[in-house]
Amino acid sequence: MTDNKMNKADFYTSIVLITLSIGIIVISLRMPSMVSKNESMWSNPGVVPIFIGFALLMLSGSMFVRAIMHGVLRPSDNQHTEGPASDITPISDTQKKLPVPMKRMLITTAICIGYAFLLGTLWFPLVTFLFVFVFISVFEFDSAKKVLQQWKTFLWAAVIGIGTSAAVTIVFQYLFLVNLP
Repeated sequence: MTDNKMNKADFYTSIVLITLSIGIIVISLRMPSMVSKNESMWSNPGVVPIFIGFALLMLSGSMFVRAIMHGVLRPSDNQHTEGPASDITPISDTQKKLPVPMKRMLITTAICIGYAFLLGTLWFPLVTFLFVFVFISVFEFDSAKKVLQQWKTFLWAAVIGIGTSAAVTIVFQYLFLVNLP
């Protein structure tokens, strides 16, 4: 995909995500409050969706700004249209292979499905550590190097996995009072 098409895709995607995140925040704020029942304000059912909505709003807002900064609103120089005949090209052997973004999406989906199936069968912090470790290891692995030369990648994947697993477990069990599987 060309940079111009990617900027347009980022621009329109960010608008959809900004709208979605505002909707999440508004709906979450309308959820019933537990404060009237002498409960902590952090035990409200809308707290986590509000955090997710704000995070999504910030990230999609930054994508929106980045697309504008890369000139998505400027008129492009190549506004010629080509006929349908110019789009037809023979398929070569290299084009028959799965594109890298599609491979990455399929790998991500497989790792997430594996995580979902392991939840509830193994201890939550262990499953979360494995998910983060495998995810980082797979996507940072360099097939041009030997496995032993990449020990730092695996070490950092383990450190980030331990930290993420501990943080998620502590925050959800002790701050949000959610029993994890």
